[in-house]
Amino acid sequence: MLLFICAGLSAAAQSCVCVKKDLLNDFKDTDFIAVVTITSKEVHEFNPDVDVLEFTVQELFKGKPRKQLLIFQKTGFGKNNDACRLYLEPGDELLLFANEKANYLYTIPCYRNKKLSIEDAAYQDNLLNDILILRQLQPFTSVIESTTTRCNNINADVKTRDVIEDISLHRADDDQRMGLYKVKFTPDNLIDRITVVAPFNEDIDKAVRIALIKRKWQPCELGEKRELILGYFYNPKTEYQKAFLSSL
Repeated sequence: MLLFICAGLSAAAQSCVCVKKDLLNDFKDTDFIAVVTITSKEVHEFNPDVDVLEFTVQELFKGKPRKQLLIFQKTGFGKNNDACRLYLEPGDELLLFANEKANYLYTIPCYRNKKLSIEDAAYQDNLLNDILILRQLQPFTSVIESTTTRCNNINADVKTRDVIEDISLHRADDDQRMGLYKVKFTPDNLIDRITVVAPFNEDIDKAVRIALIKRKWQPCELGEKRELILGYFYNPKTEYQKAFLSSL
């Protein structure tokens, strides 16, 4: 299981261990995604581990415009989670992933939040990449939410994942950052067809479709349409690795 460290969310040292889900389902499962500016902060009157923040929206990717956020702190799966907090102050800018419950909006440190102010080149490359992906995902919100996006064995298929992650991204300077692909299954769980919902480019779309056709599929929990949407996303090159395509 892939893990990430929440320390990137804050300048303060943390050791908050969180499970990292794939990006398509993070997008689907999140009610509110936006770039926001924090305007005020106070501690919840009944719970010292909950921060109450007011914010303004710079760019909205998903959800209805909102102005208030609750941060439920000290949330994670590691043994040092007393240090697991999302530190935000008035003036901070944030790529915010949040959900709605009852009449309030909330987030936790383990969500895919990113502060805009961290001065690190690789971090900024990934931040810009996330924003470009979200802009490109936004028009497909309805089809993503109305179609199955989970298959129990897809992330465990190391062979297919390696093929897709190893695809050469020769158009790395292009603004296209994702491809969405719909797999249609027959009633006996065989592939009927694979269609491109949102193209990356012709070469990558072809390589992804071939990789998906060749993989050994096990039955997935599908709806009446028997369709599964998968997303593969651009990951910027770093000093230590080339750019690659991944579901994360």
